[in-house]
Amino acid sequence: MKEKIEDAIQSGSNEKIEDDTENVIEKEREEWDTKFIVQRHGKYNSAVPNVEKILEEKIGEKEVTKLNEKEKEKLMRIKRKWLTKEKGVGLLTKDKIKEDGTIEKGGITETQEMAKKKMAEILEGLQKGEKAEIVFLYSPTTWFGSKGEKWKDGFGNRAQHTTKVILDTLASEMKSETELGKEIKEKIKILGIGHKENLEEADIFFLNTIENPTAYIEALRNKYKGLSWWEEYYNTATELIKLKRIEELEELNESEKLKLEEIKELEAIRKEIGAESAIDISSRVMRLMKIAAEAYKGDNPERKLVVWMVTHGEDVRSFAQHGMGAEAENYVPDYNESLDINIAPDGKMTTEFRGKEYKVEV
Repeated sequence: MKEKIEDAIQSGSNEKIEDDTENVIEKEREEWDTKFIVQRHGKYNSAVPNVEKILEEKIGEKEVTKLNEKEKEKLMRIKRKWLTKEKGVGLLTKDKIKEDGTIEKGGITETQEMAKKKMAEILEGLQKGEKAEIVFLYSPTTWFGSKGEKWKDGFGNRAQHTTKVILDTLASEMKSETELGKEIKEKIKILGIGHKENLEEADIFFLNTIENPTAYIEALRNKYKGLSWWEEYYNTATELIKLKRIEELEELNESEKLKLEEIKELEAIRKEIGAESAIDISSRVMRLMKIAAEAYKGDNPERKLVVWMVTHGEDVRSFAQHGMGAEAENYVPDYNESLDINIAPDGKMTTEFRGKEYKVEV
């Protein structure tokens, strides 16, 4: 772009220089008709309080033993709600003053900063006179909640809280009439806000519809030490395909044979209990993209559409690796990190990851 602007400067009058330079900048902007933002939630309070023990301390151990299961669960649910509201369990963290007097930014502050930066990027992508509509969608997953109970029995919802902080930040900018706020008010319209099951946490931890709900996660953790099981989880599908192809073309070596058997054992457990694979996660995220684009874009085709989806790290990673086909090995999305997928007016769908552009097929 620098060379094109220099050509414009050599072309004559100040007015022409300004016009030509602005035209070059407009053309060089990445044109998109629809944008998907697949974002991990902000930093949150990941404490795991022993609710039953807290309940015993509150009303007495003997009193707790007198309760039937339904009464006990009701009181535990009330206590979880209290811990969410009063202690922020499962919600974005606040700033913390460290021993040396410096302030450690919490999830709320980091999300506020991200929201302003991301909105500025969206506005930067609009051409002269263009406006955009935004739909906010977030995961329904609560911290240590149960999918079977529609996530009502957990602690806070970090994706929902992230979305709220984003919206509150944008509202504050508009109310304060900052430069960003004025632009938002002029060019942006919020179409809708809501949770979507497609963005939920990976369904691998506790499948309460079966006899052994933790069979798959236990098998993963027993097979691989530390947190390395996450990497194996993401790579299983691609490794299985690769090894089967090698097996078809030539004989596997001993190491490859052991790896193939290992994967087959884990896959058998996963399929038996109905746990999700990383490909399953990517597929549901991509399915939501298609549904959202069709549902909202048709309402106002002359406006650009942004679908801002707040989800979990495993959803972002799974989509990057299996939806985009990116080289995402050892990729752990940071809090508030996002992948931006742009659909150009001609329908071409692209994104950038680790400095490389990828075409996406939904």
